[in-house]
Amino acid sequence: MQELKSIREARQKPFLKEASRFNQEAVAAELGVTVQTYRSYEKDPSLMKLPTATKLASILGCKVSDFYLPMKGN
Repeated sequence: MQELKSIREARQKPFLKEASRFNQEAVAAELGVTVQTYRSYEKDPSLMKLPTATKLASILGCKVSDFYLPMKGN
């Protein structure tokens, strides 16, 4: 599977069959958060708690780790 660089990229990638049907509003509704909150997650995934990140990964058909860039030096 291709490595993703962001939540937005995961949501927009055509190779993720589940994700291809979602816009920000649909993902926010699936997560049970406002669109504004979801947009903040796209900008800074560290704002999400693990249960939210796990649910989002399930919605988008990817791994939680796909939302986070590797830290320098690791």
